This record gives sequence, structure tokens and C-alpha cells, in this order.
Amino acid sequence: MDKRGISPLTATILLILMSVGMGVAVMSWGEEYIEEKAEFVQGVRETVTNCDIVSFSIIAISGVPQLCQERTSIKGLVDNGPDADIADFHVRVVGDKGVAVMDSILADQLPRGSASPIAFSLGDIGAALQVKFTPKIISSGQPLVCPRQALSVENIRQC
Repeated sequence: MDKRGISPLTATILLILMSVGMGVAVMSWGEEYIEEKAEFVQGVRETVTNCDIVSFSIIAISGVPQLCQERTSIKGLVDNGPDADIADFHVRVVGDKGVAVMDSILADQLPRGSASPIAFSLGDIGAALQVKFTPKIISSGQPLVCPRQALSVENIRQC
């Protein structure tokens, strides 16, 4: 019976070295995975945050929104909130004879904290029943549409 094994000290050292090696490999893989996910989440958070600060309204005088229809056009007054410049608006108008969609209605950017008159042509859609304004901002040099901040106005009066 001349069987010999490795000493307990050598076995312990080998087990520790294998554990450390496996730990380094898993941590290296995990670090890359976490960084990739963190960049994705950070990009989404920035986009959401940029849109979340957008606030605007149609100016109302004595509770009456200053938005009206004059034949085939809409006129009104828009008030931008204090936190973001609005580059433009995407507008959808539902009439009793059809729907008109405009991708751009502003000649110039609407600075934060300012108000401006707006006017745009619709074509022949009949009486306007609803106007939906969806703001667009510039984020990282690119236009960004903010649908959650959209504003709908109904019961459009005649000018």
C-alpha cells in the first residue's frame, strides 16, 4: 500500500487559487454586463427627464382658452413653462369633416417662460372639435417629441 495523496496544505492552497480565479472571471464578466445595463438605463432616464420638465398651456382669460377657429385656420395664445425651450409642436386637429395633422407650426423656438401667439392653416376639415398639441424639444442636438406632455383642447370656439 504505497498510496500517496497531496498534503492538506497543498490542497487548501489549490482550492483558494481556483476560487480566486473563478471569482475574478465572474467579476470581470459581471462588470461589463452591469456597465452595459447602466448606460442603457442612464440614456432612458435622460430622455424621460428632458421631456418631464416640459410644461405649457393655452392661455385662458376668464376661464376661456384663447384658441379659436377662423374658417380654415386656428389661432391662439400659448404659454411656455419656466423649465424648457419648446422647439416646435406637432398638432392634430379633429374636425367634423376630417382630420388635419401638422408636424410643425412654430416659426421660431418658444423660449422658456414666454408666451406667443400661434396660427396655422388646417384645410377644409369643418368645425374643429379637438386640437392636440404635442411639444417637441431639442435634446442632445436631436429633436425629441414628448407625447406624455401633450395637451388637448376641445370645444373650439369661432373667432
